[in-house]
This record gives sequence, C-alpha cells and structure tokens, in this order.
Amino acid sequence: EYSALVSIGSLKFEDAIYLLHERGKSMQEAVPEGKGAMLAVLGLKMDEIKDYLKQVKDKGVCEIANDNSENQIILSGEKKTIDEMSNIFKNKKLFTQVFKDFGSPTYVYSKKQLIRNVSAINKALKANFKKFQICYTIKANSNPHIIKVLKSEITHLGADCSSPGEIYAAGLGDIRPNDCIFTGNYESNEDLDYAYRKNVHINLDDINSFHRLKKIGIPTEISFRLNPGFGKGAFSQVVTGGKNSKFGVPKHKIIDAYKLAKENGVKEFGIQCMTGSGVLDPNYFPKLMEEIVKNIDAIMK
Repeated sequence: EYSALVSIGSLKFEDAIYLLHERGKSMQEAVPEGKGAMLAVLGLKMDEIKDYLKQVKDKGVCEIANDNSENQIILSGEKKTIDEMSNIFKNKKLFTQVFKDFGSPTYVYSKKQLIRNVSAINKALKANFKKFQICYTIKANSNPHIIKVLKSEITHLGADCSSPGEIYAAGLGDIRPNDCIFTGNYESNEDLDYAYRKNVHINLDDINSFHRLKKIGIPTEISFRLNPGFGKGAFSQVVTGGKNSKFGVPKHKIIDAYKLAKENGVKEFGIQCMTGSGVLDPNYFPKLMEEIVKNIDAIMK
C-alpha cells in the first residue's frame, strides 16, 4: 500500500520510510516477540475460512485481518492458534480424503499428541515422586485403541473406572484388573458384584455402599472417597466437594467408614479425593492435599 502511494506521488519516499518504521515499532510493542503471528490463506473463500475459525475459537485469538483479494485472506492472532490454523489448512486434503473413505462423522485422533500428553504427565510426576501410578479416566474416552496407545507408552498405566463397562473397556485396552480402580456413584449391587469378582481396587463413595458390598464379599483392601468439605471446579456443576456435593463421604463421617470396614475384616486401606473438573488454580491443590493428609492422620489415630 505504501509503495503504491509513493508511486503515484501521494506520499514522499522519506515519509513512507518513516511511517513504515513507526508502524513496525508499534506493531512489535503491541504484542511481545514470539507471541503473535500472521498467516496468508490462498484459494479459500471468506465463508470457508470463517467455518475453520470456529474450530479454534476457544483456543486463542485468531481473526481475519485483511481481505486482500478473492483468493488471498490474511489471518492474525496468537502464534499457537495461528500455527494450529496452518496445520488445519495443510491437512484439508487429508480430511477430504478421510471423509470420502469413511463418511461423516469420523473421529480422528493424533497418536503423537496422545503420547506427548501422557509422557508430559509421567515426566512431571517422576521428577517429584518416587512412587506413583497414572490412572487414565476411562470415561474420558473408552476407545480401546486409544487406551492401548497410552499403555504402550506408559507400561504401568492404570485405569479409573466408574462402571462395569469401563472395567471391561480397560481390559480391552490391555490394562489388568489389578491396575483398575472402581469408583461408583450410586452404583447398583450388580456393579459392586462385578467389581468384586474382577478383583479390581474398590473405592467406595458412600458408607451405605460398604453395607451392600459386604453382602457380596469382603475384599482384602478398600478405600473411601473423602469429601473434604470444600471443592472447586470450572463451573458449579463440576464442583465435586463441599456441603452440597453428592460425591464422597463427608469428613466428619470418614473415620466411621474405615472403622466399619476394619471391623468387618478389611486388612488394607487407601483414600481418594476428587479434585473437581477444570481446576486451573495451582494454589488449590496444596490446600486439598493438606486436608487429605490431615484426615489420614485422624484415621490412623
């Protein structure tokens, strides 16, 4: 644009150089280095690009910055989001071919990204704990092929299950029953019977569940889900602790739960507490761990 203005005499060459320099500085100061990016999209219509933008609307800033021509549209925004948009456009032919081969809807997962994610969690835990086990929550995605991918990377991978179906799916994904934790919520007697017969680790959400379980059998070990009296979540429906939560044994009853289990012959014990969903506040987790440890001390006494 500046070159055009200079060529027709509307703007002096020296003024154009000055304006370009000041414009460049302003743009750089507006966004920290390495945080922003631009992308030229060729050969797609405006409506098509708007549809693609919907796919990343919750992942960061990415907007149409310039409509240069019918076949060239410029996007700008956060670098990570622009990079993702670039990958989407690069894979357009692949997605078209997948649609032709398999129809719609077709769900496609990135094996590399799955491995990156679980490896990052494993690395962080390994750096801070001598002994730990990652338990993949089967309800997140019970596809056995995905479970196998995760298991191939983390050989000691366990499974967090909330139903007999999820215990079964974990098995299809090569996770052994002894590496599964079953935590029901208002589970049926049939659910408890299945978990007991499969010899998975049973984690009870309510004292009444133990009364029903003991009619089926007494496991060697058991754990209870603690409701610490407070909770957190991305929104109210996913807060899993506190006075109004349906999850867990209230902390004023937790000692009674373990006492009951011990009196009925259980030999080994664990404890579990649900953190809540979508919690991004790092200060919440130390507070929660302190409360769990405090309750463990009270139980041990």
